[in-house]
Amino acid sequence: MGATRRSTLLGVASTAGLGFAQSVRAQADFPDRPIRFIVPFGAGGTMDVVARTVGNEASKILGQPIVVENRPGAGGSSGPAAVATAKPDGYTLMIAAPTQVPVALALKTKTQYDAARDFIPVTKLAEEALVVMTSRTLPANTLPEFIAYLKANPGKVNYSSAGVGSLGHLAGELFKVRTGVDIQHIPYKGGPAGTFALISGDVGLSLTSAGSGSAYFDKINVLASLGQRRISILPNVPTAIELGVAGLVVTSWAGVFAPASTPPAVVAKLDTAFRKALTAPSVIETFQRLGIEPVGQPTAEFARSLEQDLKLWTEVVDQARIVIE
Repeated sequence: MGATRRSTLLGVASTAGLGFAQSVRAQADFPDRPIRFIVPFGAGGTMDVVARTVGNEASKILGQPIVVENRPGAGGSSGPAAVATAKPDGYTLMIAAPTQVPVALALKTKTQYDAARDFIPVTKLAEEALVVMTSRTLPANTLPEFIAYLKANPGKVNYSSAGVGSLGHLAGELFKVRTGVDIQHIPYKGGPAGTFALISGDVGLSLTSAGSGSAYFDKINVLASLGQRRISILPNVPTAIELGVAGLVVTSWAGVFAPASTPPAVVAKLDTAFRKALTAPSVIETFQRLGIEPVGQPTAEFARSLEQDLKLWTEVVDQARIVIE
């Protein structure tokens, strides 16, 4: 029996050694076939354009096609669920926004995946600042004037969002905290409906991404951007920070994620390729047109920023008592 047991153990050790050697070779040769890039949104939107634009350049660097696959549905969780259950070898990736990871965790949203456990961040590709848009029916043309009006009329102004738990909803609650105003949330089915309500005067405020709101800038007032710096498509619009509202920074972002347990060497190779792709003229031109800023935040920094996002949105959710039914 001793001899049999010894042989079995040696066999396991040999197999493990062979498997490890094969794994090392596979990582060194990565990638040697096309990579799937899952977008949990429909075709034609900002995230889809970012994925296709950056993916096209990254594929040239990696020497293999990056095939974009749109997987909308299930409240944005269908795509992430597919990545969460994929083999962690670097050949299935996801582009995601805050709502798929830190916001989902802060809201304790029931999803088909575990945002805290199932993914590893690769690269933050881009950020898009939200902007403070107000109705022209209100007597305020600057952010300080608007805040003063809200304080003089507590509870009388509503703000719209794309729905309960959306980034616009959380941004509205953060706006209340940072400015000390009393405004009421009105959720709509999607961003455009909330913007139309703003144009008609049914609501007085909406906080949405600059790119999404740009088609309506001639019909509403844009009082401030919520980025760390002014944005390219609105160079004359100051940031909330410039106007004295500390801590009112809200950006949507696009980040690349891989399944958890993807080998570090593979993640590093992907990160390098995606960050290099962001320097391509075609990417820069597309981003400028969309009003988004290239970031190229590497893996470790991206992971830290996710923790900061989670802390912020958890505090906002808890204070506003936001619950997803």
